[in-house]
Amino acid sequence: MRLGANQPAVWQLGERDYYLENDPETRKIREAYRAYVKQLFVMTGTPEAEAAQKMEQVLNIETCIAKASCLPPSCATWKAIITR
Repeated sequence: MRLGANQPAVWQLGERDYYLENDPETRKIREAYRAYVKQLFVMTGTPEAEAAQKMEQVLNIETCIAKASCLPPSCATWKAIITR
C-alpha cells in the first residue's frame, strides 16, 4: 500500500493555507486551533506546560506536512504521472 500516492494530505484545519498564510483572519483561526489542541491534552490529564509543548509539536508536524504537500493543480499533474 502506498500511503498518500493517490490521495491528498488531510489536515485538521481543513486546508493547507490555514497553516501557511499569515493574514489576520488565518492567524486568528490558527490561534483558536492551537488553544483547542492544547485543551485536548489538558483534558487527558496532561499538565498545562506539557500540554503547550505537545500542542507545539502537533502544529509543527502538521505545518511540515502542509509545506511538503502540493497544491491541487500540481497534485493532479503528479497523479497523472504516477498512474501512467
